[in-house]
Parts: sequence; structure tokens; C-alpha cells
Amino acid sequence: MAEAMAVIGAVAATVGTINILKTWIEELLRFLQEYEDVGETLQSLDLSLIVHETNLKLWMRFWKLEQPTSRRFQSELWGKDTLPTIERIYIAISDALEKTRTELAELLREYFRPRAENQTQLGLTSIIDFREEATGARTRLSPKQIVVFIRKNGPSLKSRLEQVEERVSKLRDTSTNAFEYRHRTAVGRALTEEQLAQAATSMLVRMAIETRYASMGLYQSYIERVKSKSIILDVDLIDDGAVQLESVHFQNSVVLKYRFAVPWPSKPQGPLEIVIEGPFDPERQAEQSSMASGDRGFAEACYAALLKEKAEFKINCRAEVYSFRSRVPLDTLFASSASDLKPLVKLLYRLDLRIAEEPALYFPRSQRVKLAYKLIQCGLLISGTSWLAKLENKILKRTPRGQNGDYHFLLELSCDGEMANEETLAAISQHLFAVGVLLVELGLGQPVKSATWENNWTLYPDFETYTLPASLRYEQWQAQLTTHMGDDYTNATKYCLVQKSGSFWNTIHRRDGEPEVREKAYLEVLKEYYIRAYLP
Repeated sequence: MAEAMAVIGAVAATVGTINILKTWIEELLRFLQEYEDVGETLQSLDLSLIVHETNLKLWMRFWKLEQPTSRRFQSELWGKDTLPTIERIYIAISDALEKTRTELAELLREYFRPRAENQTQLGLTSIIDFREEATGARTRLSPKQIVVFIRKNGPSLKSRLEQVEERVSKLRDTSTNAFEYRHRTAVGRALTEEQLAQAATSMLVRMAIETRYASMGLYQSYIERVKSKSIILDVDLIDDGAVQLESVHFQNSVVLKYRFAVPWPSKPQGPLEIVIEGPFDPERQAEQSSMASGDRGFAEACYAALLKEKAEFKINCRAEVYSFRSRVPLDTLFASSASDLKPLVKLLYRLDLRIAEEPALYFPRSQRVKLAYKLIQCGLLISGTSWLAKLENKILKRTPRGQNGDYHFLLELSCDGEMANEETLAAISQHLFAVGVLLVELGLGQPVKSATWENNWTLYPDFETYTLPASLRYEQWQAQLTTHMGDDYTNATKYCLVQKSGSFWNTIHRRDGEPEVREKAYLEVLKEYYIRAYLP
């Protein structure tokens, strides 16, 4: 944590050092009032410290960094190449102030000789502290000796603080120039919320990409290590607040909470239920090394779950090793038979039905909106992976009501070897389209039958001419969707359905494209998806 909070935590500590120095100098002024030249020197030092404190606080406020933020967010603000420069500037500021503090502290220690030899400098915040510790003790230095010290060392102390002023100015200019260059935007007298949100959004989608790669590895490990032909995944992958811009400032990664039900030969009474959390801080924990041949990956979580134990394991993907941990859930999804799971296609009915006409399988608007939000989250976090390879209303199922009154929605997946085109990221557009289709079904209460994909996964350039529910044209279902679910829901749905067939998508679909170029295109797609589909 100390490393993650290095810059901002250090600045906060520096402000604390300045306050200590100010207190000491102000009290020295009171003790040495009769020495006019010394008083001027101390007042000059005091004024410099006030200026430094103000400038550092203004710098923190400018970048909205009053609260500690992750080092990764600081890298997103200024760039990973510039952040070390900013840290070096700060270290020079900190060292100069600390040296000043040390010299004055030693001087005061000589004047007020403490009885408590183990009293540390950091524990003494004013000259009063020294006096209280020295009650009854004999002083070594006279006031005149202190005056001599200040007359001798005052100019160098003042020069040192002038250098601090120059470095604070450099800190301000370097951070501003780096942000403008990285984000292609001009910074005015204050950083706007829009500019800060731009940096936070970029960081969030980068973390989503890393999470996606870890999810790819998790799926591959399941296929290779568990060798089961099916698995059930809860669509509730993450707490809602974890992917909000307000939370990104404090994070180094997005940690998902996968909840699985795994068919297991030695457990005929029902599937093996497991919660797997990860990946954890890929920047610090990812290892550029091969895994041990005996590592069991996903199977490690299964064996631990059989014993009702926790487990930690690693998974390799794209030459990175991601860390996960597993546990047995506190509740169970399958208190009754798995046949009690109800497919979405059987839950759908129109929202304009009268109460007396509603079916026994009640599926209210509030529950549909919550499910739609979780599906949008899946699109953000695991689109393009094999977990969403066959997303449709027949494999999306609802559990019976649990003990706490909640329902779970699960994806009942067939792991038959058919995988998403993960390397070229070409499956992303298919998966986001499938999310859009499900949003239409949830809003209208009717299955979508005619919106199908061609074999080559080409996007429909004139989607408006196609019929979604068999009896409704584009204008009709759009109007009905707005009536039932609102404008924001409708606009998010339209974005999922009518994707741009422009340069981003063309780059992603090219099999021979450079990985770095495809990943940059994926970053832009996710950023637009987050803004236009997730945030509303």
C-alpha cells in the first residue's frame, strides 16, 4: 500500500513537516524577540514555509488528490514514464524540508535537553514538547548560542527553501504538461470534472482489458484441468461500486467474483459450488515466467471446495500469471433440483399486462432492469471471451427465490470446445450485439427471433430495416422500449445493437493485425461502450 500511495502519501507527509517547522519557528520568534536580525530571518523562513504549504495543498486540490489515490491512477494522470520524474521532484522537495527540520530539531534538542532519551524527533511537534520533556534538566545552549546558529545558518536555510519553491513550481508545470500531452487536452486554471473523468475512464477500461485476459485464462484452465463439458456461471460478477469512476482512483485492478456451479463425478447430489475471486493486482503479482507443471489451476479450487476449504492458485494467459483465490459460498444456488432453473425465454411477458393477466412466474420491471445492468457489466468485463460465446435467452436462467428473497441469474454454458475468437478479439461485436438482443427481450417481454448473425460475423450496416420481434418494425419496438424502460435504457440497447462498422471494428476483426493495434482498438471500443451503454 505504501508503494501504491507513494506520491500523494508523501506530499501529505511533507505538508505535515512544514507545519512542524512553522510551529518551531513561530515559537523561536517568541523566545528571541530582542534579536531583531534573527527575528527577520525567522519571519522570512516562516513566510516561505507558508507559501510552500499553500502551493502543495493547491497542487493536490488541483488534481483532486486530497484523498490518497493508487499509484496506478497517478500513472494514468501523467503517464508511467513521467510519474517517476514527478516523484524525483517531490523527493528533492521532501529532502530539503527534512534536512531543515532535522537541523532545527537538533538545535532545539541541545537547548532543551530531554530526560527521555528514547523520545523521537517525529514525536515532538513544538518547542513546548521539548520544554516539557526537559523539565528539571540542565540546558546546554544559551539563547545567544542559538542566535549565533541562526545568524550563521539562516542564509543557507533560506536558500534551501528558495530551491523548494522552484521545485514546487517545477512539480506543478511537469504534471500539467504531462497531463495535457497524454490526454490531448488543455488544462486551464482548474482541472474540470470532464477531464478527470476522461483519465478515470481510460484507467477503468485498461483494467477491464486485463480482467478479460485473466478470464480467458480461467476458462482455458477449466477446459484443460477440469475437463467438464458444462459449467454454470452467475452473471453477477462484481459489486456495482467497483466499476464507478469515483472508485477507480483508489484501485490497482478490477477484481471479479465469479460464482460457479461445476458438475463433479463424486458429487451426484448436485453441482460443486465455488466462488473464485481475482485477478489480484496484476501489475505486482503477474509473473513473466512459466507455471509449474504440477499446478492444477481451476481444479485446485474444485478440490478445495470438496473439502469446504479455501484455495489460492495461479493461471497463465498471454505469458502472464494471474493470482486467484477460491472459497465455498455461504449460501447455495441449488437447494432444490437444478431443473427448477427457469430459462429467460419462459419468463418473458409484456410489461403492459394487467395484474390479473400476469403469469405465475412473476418477472417485474425492477428485476429486469437489475438483470439488464448485470448483462451490461458482463459486456464491459468479459466480452470477447468464451464465457459469453453462446449468450442467448435459452442459456440465461433464473434460480428459485433464495432464503434472503433474492433471485440469481445464471449462464448454463456448454464447454464443447467451441471457443470465442479471443486472439483477434473478433467476438466482441457478437457478444455486445447479443447483450443488446437480451435487453430488447427484457424490455418488450418478447423473444427476438429474426435478429441473427451471418456466418462471417459481419455487422448489419442497415439494422433499422430488420425486424426484431417478428411482428414489430424498428420504429415500433424502439417506441415501446422507451415507454417501458426509459430513454437511457433504450439508447444503451441501440448502442449494443447498432455498432459502428468503422476503423475500430475493422481493426479488431483483422486476423493479421498487430496485437498492440488490436488492443488499442479494443480499448477505444470499450471506452465508448462504457460511456454510451454502461454509464446511462
